[in-house]
Amino acid sequence: MEPVASAIGYVWTLPSGATIVHGDGTREIEVDFGTNAETGNLSVYAQNSCGAGPNRTIQINVDQLPQSIGKITGPEDLCQGATNVSYSVTPVGDASKYNWTVPTGFTITSGQGTAKIVVELDPALDATIGNITVTPENGCGVSTSSKQLEVEVYPLPQADAGSDQQLCENHTTLEAINPASENADWEGEWSVVSGYALISSPNDPESAVTNISRGDVVLRWTVTNTATSGNGCSVSDEVIIRNNKISVIADAEKTLTCDGTSELYATPVPEYANTEGRWSFDDGSGIFADATSPTTIVSDLAPGSNTLRWTITQNTCESSGFVEIINDQPIRQLSMTRMLLIYVELIPF
Repeated sequence: MEPVASAIGYVWTLPSGATIVHGDGTREIEVDFGTNAETGNLSVYAQNSCGAGPNRTIQINVDQLPQSIGKITGPEDLCQGATNVSYSVTPVGDASKYNWTVPTGFTITSGQGTAKIVVELDPALDATIGNITVTPENGCGVSTSSKQLEVEVYPLPQADAGSDQQLCENHTTLEAINPASENADWEGEWSVVSGYALISSPNDPESAVTNISRGDVVLRWTVTNTATSGNGCSVSDEVIIRNNKISVIADAEKTLTCDGTSELYATPVPEYANTEGRWSFDDGSGIFADATSPTTIVSDLAPGSNTLRWTITQNTCESSGFVEIINDQPIRQLSMTRMLLIYVELIPF
């Protein structure tokens, strides 16, 4: 306060929770406000040997530190390489910010400063125990209340589904690595990701597979650590089984022709690598305008029955469709009388 004439001292009264740390009895004081400080009046009067002067008062508004924070919600047991893992607390009054800390190998990918964070783990971090902590704060400072959650990271097992396969039939034997050969507590299981197939023994790394649908079939081999200390951590590997057999149809505009020609129609060649189509004869003969086109014209068909084959070859696997065309084109023949006349004309007299 301003100096008061003839004053030899000053008497201060502070709000609850406030303490004079320097200058008590003088006209200037330094005050600490404790965590329990409350809004109230700050008063002062000057005094000398004749008595006390008038009291001067101002109101001090004390903004509270954030309230006590509740427990952290989120998984305590994690598997190696986990991503998109969420941790959160219930928002508390007076908090404008939340400071989070995580163990080494953890990265906060979003939410720092808020009541919810998302973390991911370094894939190389295969085992650790540490604490996730959070402390609220506001413009007045950091709360004395913080919470922590102990988390543990467990290593992943290993999974190898084997090599991709190219098939010319709808059945095969799988070639995954047996996880039990690495760890007796590791167990594997097959599942179908896309396409269709019947897996005879889903837990057998070398299971038979039947009824494989045409094209690419994706199978997943998932290995789980079943040990009590393994936290059920699992990892997967996928294999592509391609059934190269194709449903092929061959047909003709005329299956009975009188001029030895007909237009042909067949299944188009799929737009897939290492795939081609070709017409050929199983019986009879003729000439194809374009033997590699599913739609073409055949001419000069042999008399009678002709069996034509349209073959699509994909990754060396052949699939065929057939069509029979009967050529009833008349065969031009000379009469016996005409042949005799020609013979007589050739005999010299």
